[in-house]
Amino acid sequence: NLRRQGLMTVILTAVVFCLSVIPISLHIVLRYLIVEENPGFFHVYWYRIAMSALSINVMYNFILYCMTVTSFRQFLIRFWIEKVRRKRQHRPIKRPSTYSSNSTNYVMKSSVC
Repeated sequence: NLRRQGLMTVILTAVVFCLSVIPISLHIVLRYLIVEENPGFFHVYWYRIAMSALSINVMYNFILYCMTVTSFRQFLIRFWIEKVRRKRQHRPIKRPSTYSSNSTNYVMKSSVC
């Protein structure tokens, strides 16, 4: 079971990495071959799509580890439960405000010339 988890994690991580690198690789190879008078779809929008695809790899790794690695999933659950418990135990105490609208906290000085 542990061997299957590791194999699935490695295969899925490699597939997602390859898919996320393909757009930027195409951009690097083709940017000198495609000549446009004004920066058009390829030089502006394709570049944005390619850079966004790189971040998919980073985001997907977290989801992938949660799905395939049981110990990582259990760690997250234990961490979240402890955080909720600590938050419930340490609720802040509401204290009355020390500011009152009737009191004057400033001193006016008048200068006579």
